[in-house]
Parts: sequence; structure tokens; C-alpha cells
Amino acid sequence: MEFPKLKILRFGNRSYDSMYIPSKLEMIEESAARCLGADMLDFEQCIVVPALADCLLRTSLPSRVTYLNLYCSQVTIQTVLAFAASFQNLTSLLLPPMFAVLPFDSDDREYGSPEFYEAIWRARPTITEMDVSYADGADLEVVCRLFPLKNLTVTHHTFEFGSTTLVDIILASPCRDTLIEVGIACTSATEVVRLITTLENVKDFHY
Repeated sequence: MEFPKLKILRFGNRSYDSMYIPSKLEMIEESAARCLGADMLDFEQCIVVPALADCLLRTSLPSRVTYLNLYCSQVTIQTVLAFAASFQNLTSLLLPPMFAVLPFDSDDREYGSPEFYEAIWRARPTITEMDVSYADGADLEVVCRLFPLKNLTVTHHTFEFGSTTLVDIILASPCRDTLIEVGIACTSATEVVRLITTLENVKDFHY
């Protein structure tokens, strides 16, 4: 049986009371192969073990996925880069605040870096929507300079980048001409007004 109308595959525990580790990988791989209309993957509250990523990449999903939500997931930088390299039509990427370090039962975490975001761009330069809410100023500068973003979210983070503000970085980048939707936080009302009065194409703004 196939499910051609199913658009999104969710793998996490959306009750947010615990992280979920998918274990029935053969069934997951078979289901992903049968959901031929699915082009969105949601891993919120999911521990994305390498075996899960491998089984999904063996299906036809790499030629179909356009939206990848890794927010509030546990996932390694290596898996993120593998997804970016494999999902040929990926345009939307939502990233977690920190990245897991193997083994998953350790408490070790690492943040992204400018080199990480550059690697994503090299793998998938056509991404037009990103949630990089916990990125710092150097990361954001790379994201806004390289990606032709239409939708950018930067929330849940106190922005510190010397005297340069979050708004400065956005307005100094090519994104000022492409952004249609923006979500930001942790910045002043004056900076918000400066942003939305300068971005001529913005139609949707979240603060």
C-alpha cells in the first residue's frame, strides 16, 4: 500500500516530555519508500542516530525532500552535512541550538561554526529558508552572505558580535534584497524599525 497524499514524515516525540529514538528502522525505511508524496522531514524531539539517517538516505527521499526540520533534535554535524549533500531539492533547513557528539548518551555538545555553515552552502547552495536561532554573529554573517535567503529566523539567542548588531549583518548582506519573511528576537525596537523599513521585500515579520 502506498500513501501518495502524505506530505510530512515526523520522527520525534511532539509531547516534548522526552527525546525519542526511532528503532524499527526496517519499517521506517519501507514506510518512507511507500510515502511517495512526502517531501518534508520533521525530527523535533528526535535523536537522529546515524543508522536512522542511513536508512532514510537509502530510499527515494533524497530526490524528494525540500524541507528538513532538525530544531530541538539531537543530531551530529556529520549527519546534517550528509543530509544537505543528499537532499537534492532541499530549500528549507531548521537547525538545532547545539549538535550532538557521539556517543549520544554522553553530555557532550558542540556549536556550529562559520566553516560548518560554509560546508552546508557548498553542499546545498539553493537553500532559501533557514532557522539559525542559536548562531552567533560570525555564523550569521556567513549564512546571510552565502545563501539566497527568502526566510530567516534568528531567535532565542542574545546576539553578541562586538559593536555590530544582528540588523547590521542582515542589511550588509545580499539577503537585504531577497528576504520576504524574517523572525528575530533579542534586539531593540529601534533596530527592528530600521530592519523592516530597509528590507523592501519583507511581507511577514515575527518579533
